[in-house]
Amino acid sequence: MTSPSVLTAPPEQEDHDPQEQWPPGAGSPADGPSARTPPSAVRRWIRILIPVAVVSVAIWTLRDSLPAPAQIAHAMREASTWGLAVALATSVLSVTMFARQQRALLHAYGAAMRMPHALALAYARTAIAAALPAGSAVSAAYAFQRFRAHGASRTTAASVTILSGTVSAIGLLLLYLAGTALALVIDPALLVDAQGTLITGGALILLAGAILLAGRLRRPRPTSRWSRVATFLAPVGTTFRTVAALPRRDAAAALCFAVVGWLADLACLYTATVAFDLDVHPVRLAAVYLATQLLRQIPLTPGGIGIIETSLIAGLTATGAPVTPVTAAVLVYRLLTCWLTLPVGAAAWALLRRIEPSPQQAPEPQPVS
Repeated sequence: MTSPSVLTAPPEQEDHDPQEQWPPGAGSPADGPSARTPPSAVRRWIRILIPVAVVSVAIWTLRDSLPAPAQIAHAMREASTWGLAVALATSVLSVTMFARQQRALLHAYGAAMRMPHALALAYARTAIAAALPAGSAVSAAYAFQRFRAHGASRTTAASVTILSGTVSAIGLLLLYLAGTALALVIDPALLVDAQGTLITGGALILLAGAILLAGRLRRPRPTSRWSRVATFLAPVGTTFRTVAALPRRDAAAALCFAVVGWLADLACLYTATVAFDLDVHPVRLAAVYLATQLLRQIPLTPGGIGIIETSLIAGLTATGAPVTPVTAAVLVYRLLTCWLTLPVGAAAWALLRRIEPSPQQAPEPQPVS
């Protein structure tokens, strides 16, 4: 999905809305003494070298199997125009579902956001997550500011930001479970190979991440020295209480939008392979996609650049598909779901900055029943 990492919660926010920059979160020499202390030279080099190392390893791993640029260009010319058009439509649908998911959660707390604003925010968040090393955290902080700009209280803005990640994680978890069920029906051996292990582990990781993320909404304090286990398990109950406190219609709508958004992102990859006449079994393709989504949650590079491409190419070629059309299909998928969102998201950020007010103080509403 084009949305930011699903396991990221917003950092602590101030009541005021500092002057924004693009990309959001970037410092400025004129920020004054209250600005965040710049990282040390060692941390800066680590942030630079890790993505470079990861991408270099990815290129080295595939150096003997990647086709020449001329071969990729020839495959691009032979691609189905209709297939590429459908892939573009599904990529837009995925971002649209992310926008509707956030609107549904805002509505549950009595706040409102027009669909054009929500769509612009979704594109801006996606671009921020893909452009910065800590993009998912910065994207969450930016969403908090925009929710405040629409009159949401601090509590509402933080709750919606956290719940949006939780709902996305649950939606992806449902796809994991559906993929596991299909594999059991078609061929149980699919669950014991490398991709099947990643899928099974990914389901557990997403479930734990969603529970711990929602647990940040309310941290119960231990009442005795024997409450460590209860404190450790408290996020489980908090997750259910938080979701249960939402109106059923809004909670169901947000979850449906999340599931459809993930399905649309998967459909974008599938239609890209169809556009290049690749014969990959849908279950196999879904297994590769879900395994790649698990790797994407590890923020080694901005937007998973290098990691996602390598994983998808290696996974799809392992199914027996020819490497040249696979590479072309993956490049088209990433172009539509990542790289093209950067200029679109930057334009959306600039538009929102011009037309939206600064955050305003608001009461602390509870979910509307």
